Amino acid sequence: MFNKEEFQSLKNFLETLKGDIIKCSGCGISIRSYKKIFEHTLNIEMNINDNELTTLAKGLYFMSKNVDKPLFIYDDKRINNIPIQNVMIASFGSSGQFLKVGNDVNDIKMLAASGEGGSSFLGLSRLISQMSNLNHLEAIKMATSGDNWKVDLCIKDLHKHFDKLCELEMDSYQIKETTYNYGNYSGSLLSSKFGKVSLDIVDIKDIKTEDVVSSILHSTVSNNTRMMYLAAKTEDIKVAYVCGNFMTYNPIRRICLKTVNQCQGFFKVL
Repeated sequence: MFNKEEFQSLKNFLETLKGDIIKCSGCGISIRSYKKIFEHTLNIEMNINDNELTTLAKGLYFMSKNVDKPLFIYDDKRINNIPIQNVMIASFGSSGQFLKVGNDVNDIKMLAASGEGGSSFLGLSRLISQMSNLNHLEAIKMATSGDNWKVDLCIKDLHKHFDKLCELEMDSYQIKETTYNYGNYSGSLLSSKFGKVSLDIVDIKDIKTEDVVSSILHSTVSNNTRMMYLAAKTEDIKVAYVCGNFMTYNPIRRICLKTVNQCQGFFKVL
């Protein structure tokens, strides 16, 4: 996936490859638009694979055989080699796609697709900000300068809200206020996205565009990582490979992936 704001660096990159590339293949919708540029710059014929997910699996196999030190985000030393069997490939691009690679590179099973990703985040950010020329990096910068908890509702906020509503009833029954026990849940856990707005806990006039965009970013990433977790749990998958442009420049990806890693007990999230 190529963004228009990144094209200049792509052009420079292709210039450095002249004469060194004999064969080139690509997959994904956007690569079709750039096919002629690749062929013209590199003086080669480019092969386009319609099955993006199969290509990802084969790319994983190639990396495992040819790259000695891949970049690991989370790593458990109990696994010394990169497994290529019974693993998940989680692709975070315009939307989230999650597939399982079984016994070999041709044993591929689609587990889930979210329909929500980088395009969703950017589209909603443009609508909220009324900035039709906003690009991904600008939207990310806007999100990181905002505070999603200005609009998002956590468990303790929810209890405080209903405690306030029933104060008069408590007085009539002569019930003394006590500290609420959240049970097995932390009061800081998310209860509802934009929940503070729906319960009138916050004045809409005090909410900044950056706060809303921040909530959209957290929602998009957390929904996808949650789907990743559920798919892995269902298939008893212990190793997940994460790819996709949306997770490359996303500053909260590590937080969400760390949470998934801890919940599912992944040996590796790569």
